[in-house]
Amino acid sequence: MNELRQGESKILYIDDEQENLDSFRLVFMEYYDLYLANNVDEGMRILEQEEIQVLLTDQRMPKMTGLELLSQVKKLYPDIVCMIITGYADLEVVTKAFNEVGIYQYIHKPWDEKDLKIKLDNALEKYRLIKENRSLIGNLQESKDNLEKKVEELDTFVYRASHDINGPLSSFLGLCELGIREFEQMDSVKYFQMLKSEANRMSRILFNLLRLNEIEVMEIVCDELNLLEIIHSSLEHINKSFSTDNHEINIEIDPNLTMVSDQKLVGTIMMNVIQNAILYTENNAKVSIKGEKNGNNQIKIQINDNGIGIDPKSLHLIYNKFFRGTLKSKGNGLGLYLTKLAIERLKGKIEVESTKELGTTFSIYLPINLKAIEL
Repeated sequence: MNELRQGESKILYIDDEQENLDSFRLVFMEYYDLYLANNVDEGMRILEQEEIQVLLTDQRMPKMTGLELLSQVKKLYPDIVCMIITGYADLEVVTKAFNEVGIYQYIHKPWDEKDLKIKLDNALEKYRLIKENRSLIGNLQESKDNLEKKVEELDTFVYRASHDINGPLSSFLGLCELGIREFEQMDSVKYFQMLKSEANRMSRILFNLLRLNEIEVMEIVCDELNLLEIIHSSLEHINKSFSTDNHEINIEIDPNLTMVSDQKLVGTIMMNVIQNAILYTENNAKVSIKGEKNGNNQIKIQINDNGIGIDPKSLHLIYNKFFRGTLKSKGNGLGLYLTKLAIERLKGKIEVESTKELGTTFSIYLPINLKAIEL
C-alpha cells in the first residue's frame, strides 16, 4: 500500500462529545490531515469546503443518528468511505449500515488505537482505488467515444469515397462498352473487354462497400415482394458485370410466391449468393435456384452450384468480414458478411453445405411476413 501523507489523507470525525474528538486528534494527528466537528451542521460545512476521503461519525447524536447522516452524505459525496463509531451493539443498525448505506466499517467504543489505525489506512486506500477506478472508467469512456467518432468518420469517408468513385467508374464502363461495339472486328476489342472486366470487379467491390454501412443503420421498409421478380432482377444486375452465357441457370420458383419484407435487403441477399455461385463455377457450370414456402411461416430459398466448393477448414469463417477463402478469390470478402447481416436484420437464418470440387448449397430462411414480427 502507498505511504499516506498529511494533505493526501483527509479524515473527518463527527461526534457530539468533545472529549472523543480530542482523544482522536491526539492519537492520529501525526498520521492524517484531520477535520473534527461536534455537530452535524459543522460537519456538513467541512464536507462542502474540503475533499474529505474518510468520514467517521458517532451513531448517537442530538439532531440525527450517524446512520441518517451517512445516508445523506453518500448521496451527495458517493466516493467518501464511511465508518460509524458507537458504544451500542445494535445489530439492526449494523445491518442497515452495511446493506442500505454502504458503510465500510463499524467500530465499537472504546476503540483500539492499532486496530483503528489499520482500518483508517485501509479506508484511505479504498478511497484511492475508488478514485483511480473512476478515472480509468472516465478514460475508457473517452477512448470509446473517440473510437466511435473515428469509426463514424471512417464509415462516412468510405460511403462518400465509394459514391465519388462510382460516378467515373460508370462512365468508364460505358466507354468500354462503346469501344467493344466500335471495334468489334478488330484485335484491340480484347483490351476493352479486359478493361471492362476489371472495372466490373471494381464496381462489385464498391457496391459492397456502399452496402456495408447502409445495411447496419438503414430503416427497414416492408412491402409485398415477388420472389421470382427479385431473382430475375438480381440476375440482370449480375449480367451487367459479367456474362452468364456459359452457365446453366435453373430457377424453380412459383411465379405467385410473395413475401412481405424489405426489397433492398432481400435483393442484396439474392444478388450476393447468386453472384458467388456464378463466380465460383467453371466448366459445365450449373446453378440451381429454388424457392418455396416452408413451415413456421417461412420462405426457404436454396441456391446450389457445382463449383469449386469451400475448404472444410474455412467453412466456419466464410461470414467473417473481409474473409477470402483463396488467393484466387474474386471478391473483397464482404459479400457473405453482408448477406448474413442482411438476413439477421430480416429475422432469418442461413445454412451452408459444401464439398470441395463438387459444389456448394446455401439455404436461406426468411419470414413470409416480416411486419408480423416485432423488429
